[in-house]
Amino acid sequence: MTFIYWGAYDFGKHHLQEYAKANRKSYTKWMKTSAKKYSFTNDKQIKYYYYGNETVRTEEDIDDSRFELRSYENYIKYIPRPKKDWERKYNKMRKDEFRGKFTDITKCLPSDLIFALYGVNYLNIRHCNSYNDFQKYINDLGLMTDENINFIRNCNNIVPYKENILDSAISKLDKFSDIKTPFKHDIVKAYEVNKNFVWMYLDNLLYNHPQWFERLLQQYDIPYTYFNLDKDNYYEVFGWEIAIDSDITHPNQRWSGLDERYNLVKEIAEDYIKYNMKGDTRL
Repeated sequence: MTFIYWGAYDFGKHHLQEYAKANRKSYTKWMKTSAKKYSFTNDKQIKYYYYGNETVRTEEDIDDSRFELRSYENYIKYIPRPKKDWERKYNKMRKDEFRGKFTDITKCLPSDLIFALYGVNYLNIRHCNSYNDFQKYINDLGLMTDENINFIRNCNNIVPYKENILDSAISKLDKFSDIKTPFKHDIVKAYEVNKNFVWMYLDNLLYNHPQWFERLLQQYDIPYTYFNLDKDNYYEVFGWEIAIDSDITHPNQRWSGLDERYNLVKEIAEDYIKYNMKGDTRL
């Protein structure tokens, strides 16, 4: 049975991709105008790019010793995003303007794992002030068709959540990036100037956005299972035997020697926890 992972921004998607790759399990990123499927042989990674009426296939050698931590422009250790990365994003946006919506996820089957709503992140839905706003955004994507809903109901749907709020808040503060504000990537400056702005940012990333994902499943009567990102065992849930380091995709891998900047972010996270008192991130 296919697993469908309903993780919001910074809720374990990258780690699960690495876990799938280590076990040579296929996975698919389901986005607005396309889907990208990764499958594996012993020594090859095969990528399928699915668009409305087009499929593009590429393959490359697998190098299990090479791993790239995705942590550009974080606060604690700021690494400028490479120019080629910006160019790739810009070119994709230009191409997406001429592509229709990708709605038939069954075109990607078989796939051991699907990341639903993969392109939905903080910047995409920051304009949403309520679940109704989020629902309108999802309706515009055209993903929740009757055919897709019936397929999803027969999959193993996983909703991740965080119990260690301090860890999650620090990570999300570290990844703050909003070029449309005067703060840019400086979450400490944002906290000093407008604490409520930071609280709203954390409320959205820790609670509102992941809970809207969960409410979407409830709305369509889709059964799901919780996955505790802090305590649950990946093998017991997914059944894939090869384990990977639990912190391999955590930004703390780049925090060595940066105690001063880390402590500034940690203090903000601790202040937020005193403010919110909400507990874990489940609905």
